[in-house]
Amino acid sequence: MRTWDNYKHRFFPLVLKKALQIGKKINKNGIDDLNFNSSKIIGNLIKVLLSFDPCCQTNSQNMLKLAGFNLTRESSQVPGGGLGVFLSAGKAERGSLVALYPGTVYYPTDPIFFQSINNQFMFRCSDGVHIDGKDRGLSKSIFKSCVNRDRFGHHLIADTSWLTPSLVSPLNIGQYVNNRSSGRPANVAYHEMTIPADFPIHLRKYIPNISYRTVFLDEAGNFPPLKIVGLVATRLIQEGDELYSTYISVVDES
Repeated sequence: MRTWDNYKHRFFPLVLKKALQIGKKINKNGIDDLNFNSSKIIGNLIKVLLSFDPCCQTNSQNMLKLAGFNLTRESSQVPGGGLGVFLSAGKAERGSLVALYPGTVYYPTDPIFFQSINNQFMFRCSDGVHIDGKDRGLSKSIFKSCVNRDRFGHHLIADTSWLTPSLVSPLNIGQYVNNRSSGRPANVAYHEMTIPADFPIHLRKYIPNISYRTVFLDEAGNFPPLKIVGLVATRLIQEGDELYSTYISVVDES
């Protein structure tokens, strides 16, 4: 029962069924008319990813230079919270993308029963899509299998380093963001977005998501759009701050 209590709000954010809509005021979550522009967020993400190196030696410094901040995983300030995500340098402005939620993307008709057992990293979007952010066991094996299945020539179309301690992209740790609690208000919100079909294929290797379904290229040689979830700052986040989300709040892109 305790395990279920720890992640039931991740699995069923429809308790508030799209309660956070673009432009809608949800004062109790600390968000007032905050407009999340998906196109702008994706555009800024591309600028950061263009500076990345697959060897990851300088990616943290490049992100600090272009995005204005860097992230780290450390013991959470929440009692019993395990690992948490902290802003290790710089600052994240309100409305900026601060992390991505990694994992295999499951659409409503895809099987997720066995993957979801005792899995506190299974995140449900407002449209019934699930993202499995667990980096161990069956979830890890499925993600790596899907990446190898959909490999395009010498191009990887998803990041697998988030499954290891050595991240290529510092952004790909959103699954470790803890829920807000008394005295620790939320400073990020989940934002559903779509990686468009014309997203640069050579940058796909930095995106920590892949579809469980086999994907097919369109007539233009592009991969189909892919649902992802980002964590966007709802207020200024400064160096040393831990990121806190609201598990039952999801902002869609409608």
